[in-house]
Amino acid sequence: MIRCYACSMEAATREHVPPKCIFPESKDLKPGVNYRKNLITVPSCAEHNLRKSGDDEYLLFTLVANFDVNTVGLQQWATKLRRSMRKRQSKMGIFRNLKPIIHLGVVTGIYEIDKERLEQYFELICRGIYYSIFGEPWSHDIQIALPFAFSGGPNTQNVYNEATSEVVRAERNFLVYQKRIGDNPKVFYYQLMLKEDGPGFIFRLVFYEGIEVFGSSDPEFIKPNSN
Repeated sequence: MIRCYACSMEAATREHVPPKCIFPESKDLKPGVNYRKNLITVPSCAEHNLRKSGDDEYLLFTLVANFDVNTVGLQQWATKLRRSMRKRQSKMGIFRNLKPIIHLGVVTGIYEIDKERLEQYFELICRGIYYSIFGEPWSHDIQIALPFAFSGGPNTQNVYNEATSEVVRAERNFLVYQKRIGDNPKVFYYQLMLKEDGPGFIFRLVFYEGIEVFGSSDPEFIKPNSN
């Protein structure tokens, strides 16, 4: 029996990790350009199907609306997302509490993200990539850090957790010389460092060359008692 990448259930399908929708379609590209080369797929059960509940689309909207995307991300915004919003204007509701700001001299906006939803989604992406490398699910907790979620300008700095920023700086330094893996790096690549003295890892996921996500897991780490 082939098991799901995220649990012990039997797999019913195969899923792309990250989702296929973040990679531009050929109709939005110049002839001969292909950003869908050798995409990662893993076996998945129905419960962990990454297309569930519109999470793929939410991820895409959240990524390409970020100020730090490259030209491929901007193109995704100008083509795929605009088509989607023209078809259903209600999708603008993804940008909760949207407010205009000036960032680096450019008029843009900030909005409230569903941080828990994104963390759960990126955790599944980390599990999928781990499975694609080692051929078995990772059964331990994974901690996710989202530095891009705080890049909306000075009005968002009050929500920036200093402990998270320290973790991100440390993990970025650990991974700086690690190989960048992915056949479509302008859309997505990742770096990986395994723990030397036992099970555990750090992932750095990079989307559109400017958006970082960090996933780490150390089964031997025991959280201090908060009492």
